[in-house]
Amino acid sequence: LSDRLLTEGQADWDIVIIEAVFGQFMQSVRQKLIINSRDRFVVRVLRQKKPCLNTDDISDKLTIDMGSLKLTQKKKEIVRFRNDLRPALKALYKKARKGSRPSDYQGVDIWKYFNESLSLDLIDGAINHLIILNDGYFDLESYEHSIHEGNRFSSTMFLRNLSGNNWRKTAVEKDYGLIPVKKPFPETIVTVLGINPKNASLYESEKLIYFWEKWLRESGFDSFRVYRKTNSKQTLAMLGDNGI
Repeated sequence: LSDRLLTEGQADWDIVIIEAVFGQFMQSVRQKLIINSRDRFVVRVLRQKKPCLNTDDISDKLTIDMGSLKLTQKKKEIVRFRNDLRPALKALYKKARKGSRPSDYQGVDIWKYFNESLSLDLIDGAINHLIILNDGYFDLESYEHSIHEGNRFSSTMFLRNLSGNNWRKTAVEKDYGLIPVKKPFPETIVTVLGINPKNASLYESEKLIYFWEKWLRESGFDSFRVYRKTNSKQTLAMLGDNGI
């Protein structure tokens, strides 16, 4: 939740995608006859430096863990969660709307989440699906909070140093990119949705996808896809193609 919300229709797009992913979760639960399911569904809202939302409380309300429920509760709770999901998401996006200027938003630290918190959201011994709704940028309110090692960073601040037709060659020769996160993550299929350049550069989408894929690969993820933002129908087709 950042200045990407200023894009017209962004909140509605997000909600459609989240509901579709939950629909696939429901199918998985039903295949296990509900009572045998230990599946877990979580909507994680990343923290901002100056938070306007209680992200922990929000994520608690947007989480259902079938493995923690009693057998007699499972069917009732998943129906309740399904019915409450859209109203809860609409309320969340309404609260997250802080203004009409990019400067009204603090940005979130995606790299820090992967480094410090992602492993807590993943389940050992299961196939985890991580769906990231992001415009492609690892932007914070100030690059002073970014760390770097040579030409590797925890933000995408380095993109401004790569211009022209030979940006990829420069990136390889000077080893530009994001700092890999070296954690023992369990089996996880990563899908990044919504790559949407903030400037008119002909190569911006290619850069964002290139560096996301490079970062995920170097961080040890074997299965991942990074997609440009399209309309909801096309995006849902991509999710289906990726086995979600």
